[in-house]
Amino acid sequence: GFMIDNVTGAYPQSGVSQADLYIEAVVEGSLTRFCALFDYYDDLPRIGPLRSCRDYFLSIAAGFDEIYEHYGQAAYAFP
Repeated sequence: GFMIDNVTGAYPQSGVSQADLYIEAVVEGSLTRFCALFDYYDDLPRIGPLRSCRDYFLSIAAGFDEIYEHYGQAAYAFP
């Protein structure tokens, strides 16, 4: 699972059209991010842009037995 930025400045996103499942949620204010879940992504040269996770996405990814990739300073995600 990959934490993907979903604001206009982040477009065009890379690799997300190949995701098997998208889960979008509000992160703060009116901004959203989504978790793109892939069964297979080895052929994708790039996926992103990555952003920091949110705790509820950790729970969602765990429910799918996913490895969860993000980029940021979410201290609760480290463990």
